[in-house]
Amino acid sequence: MSVSFQPKIIKYALDDYVAKFQGNSRVDGKSGPYFYKGTVYDELGL
Repeated sequence: MSVSFQPKIIKYALDDYVAKFQGNSRVDGKSGPYFYKGTVYDELGL
């Protein structure tokens, strides 16, 4: 997982990680890099 080095998105990513990922595959069945949509950053004020 890679996020910008800003405390809000890091905390969000850590809190969101367990809910979105199980083992090595994502909930949507895809693998590889995961990117948060711009709306997530907007909601966090970033």
